[in-house]
Amino acid sequence: MEVEMRVMYRRVGAYAADVIKHSRRKPQMLQGHGDTIICTEVLAKELAKERGYSSRPLMKYDGQSVEYRNNVQQFEKKKDRLRKRNKSLKQQLRVLEKTKEDLQGRVVDWQNSYYQVTDYHDKLSTLYENLDHHLQKKKKMRKDGEVDLVNTMKTLQEREAELEATKLALK
Repeated sequence: MEVEMRVMYRRVGAYAADVIKHSRRKPQMLQGHGDTIICTEVLAKELAKERGYSSRPLMKYDGQSVEYRNNVQQFEKKKDRLRKRNKSLKQQLRVLEKTKEDLQGRVVDWQNSYYQVTDYHDKLSTLYENLDHHLQKKKKMRKDGEVDLVNTMKTLQEREAELEATKLALK
């Protein structure tokens, strides 16, 4: 029994040592917990201050972000208007390019007609000059022929008059 008692005393002593050890840790834990609570209160106050400091920039940021979103929406609307206008301008450009091609074809046709008429004019001018030259030549020949005819008629009249005078003189 004595051995059992000694074992029991040892166990009780070890248990008491554990209880003492745990009881010493409790105030340390309580003190650490108290320090943590005080530190938490200080940090909560600092956090509140920081929130106060950061709330102004956040409010400013919120205002700026709303303004930014509004600007983005306005620019989107403007971009859509510009896309529609660009699309209509492209359509007008296609129509104008087609019209330009048609007009260029007409210009080529008119130029060809002009060159053809100019060519006809040149040919007719040359023909007119040739005909005028021949006409002038014929007129001169006719005038010369008329002069010759008049001279011949005068000569004939003179010869007839001489012939008559000779006939009368012979009689």
